[in-house]
Amino acid sequence: MIYVDCDSNQGLPNFSIIGMADKSVSESRERIRSAIVNSDFSFPKHKIIANLAPAGIKKTYTGLDLAIAIGLLVLSKQLLQTDLASSSFVGELALNGEIRPVRGIISVIECAIKNQLEQIFIPKANAKVAALLADRIQIFPAKNLQQI
Repeated sequence: MIYVDCDSNQGLPNFSIIGMADKSVSESRERIRSAIVNSDFSFPKHKIIANLAPAGIKKTYTGLDLAIAIGLLVLSKQLLQTDLASSSFVGELALNGEIRPVRGIISVIECAIKNQLEQIFIPKANAKVAALLADRIQIFPAKNLQQI
């Protein structure tokens, strides 16, 4: 399981993703920024770091976009962390805020179940396959970032 931690501090506005992210994950910065703004949220105007843990594992999965975006929205107090405490988020973001389907959704959901999470937010396009595990975890399919 990959964990996303977000932090902000004083400094010039900047958005970094750390934790052995490969190029596809590092490029998600621009997808996430555009998706947040185009979904009528505000992108934080601070120095922001999104840490992907554990740091020793290379991250190659664009399905982390949604989790990072949610982390930024919680960090900027546009979403409440208490509402999302036992949740997982998976999906690639389009520039307009739509949540694109990801490969391996069954494995991702099984990992969330194994880690005793109560709910998972997934791309709507993955809902049919994900329904196979709906008796073991609450599954919330979403078409776009605003539906979260």
